[in-house]
Amino acid sequence: PHRRAHEADEASALPQRPPRMDPFVPNGTVRFLLGLPQRVRREVAMGPRVIASLLLFFASAAPVAGVAVNCGDACDLFRAETIITGTGPVERRRGFNEGLREVLIKLTGDPSVVEAPSLDDLLAEPGALVTDFSTEDRMKGIPVHDEQGTRDRPHFLRMVFDRDRLVEALQARGFSVRLGPRPPVLVWLGIDDGVRRYVLGESTSLGYGQREAVRSARRRRGFPAVLPAMDAADVASVAYDTVAAADLPILRAAAGRYGVRAVLSGALIMTPDGYWDITWTFTDGDEVWEWRFERVTFDVAIRGAFGRAVQVLAGPDTAPID
Repeated sequence: PHRRAHEADEASALPQRPPRMDPFVPNGTVRFLLGLPQRVRREVAMGPRVIASLLLFFASAAPVAGVAVNCGDACDLFRAETIITGTGPVERRRGFNEGLREVLIKLTGDPSVVEAPSLDDLLAEPGALVTDFSTEDRMKGIPVHDEQGTRDRPHFLRMVFDRDRLVEALQARGFSVRLGPRPPVLVWLGIDDGVRRYVLGESTSLGYGQREAVRSARRRRGFPAVLPAMDAADVASVAYDTVAAADLPILRAAAGRYGVRAVLSGALIMTPDGYWDITWTFTDGDEVWEWRFERVTFDVAIRGAFGRAVQVLAGPDTAPID
């Protein structure tokens, strides 16, 4: 109650918006109209509802460009990124090891590949397979403010592995390497944090942490996940309850404008003790898979589902995840 009262006070202190030209016309349309020459404004002034309807129609009917052919950072199969403490050789080697594990999983679609004894020699000397790397201070621009010194500052370590040598090494050890196209998978993710219920979008204001978890898991698993725009067309078709009920006909139909074949959906529900429960549904054509996660952090739930979906897409030869 106190927080709601505080938010109400803040809201009342905000400057008020100017009145709209018409109760059915969004403010963005008003700004658009005001930006037109006066002669044109006069010609359209009598029909603002028509203009608003046309704008909403074109926004909802237009396909989302590039989604069907672009899987983004998930297709950077030979690149990896991790965080190291300082930039010394010991930390750098540890970072190379983590990066190589990430790339091995992306190339094979099998999270268990890093436990294979036949790859121990590669993981023992990961730097030998690195063709390029760079570091970036995560706290750049922030002066040293404690007794630790700059050597302990966290850094991003970004690396690129030798494509030919890595593929040859995997194939020589009997592993299948997935280098072909990876069609995008649309992710309908509902979120119930105990205060609000909503569907996560690529650039919506809510769900920052979950969106970053999706992007991180997409990169680390080589899983071409695409979040919906949650624009007027998506909002009109898919609500939180649609995702929570796993209404597959509606979710598949709404995914059609993105040009995808596969759809991953689920509703994250916060538990009273601050963890998350979710049942994921993955559909690829006529086949359907379900996975349940209980009392986990949301990043574990997202990464786990992406890992399982990668295995499904990789084929039946990959080992199951515990």
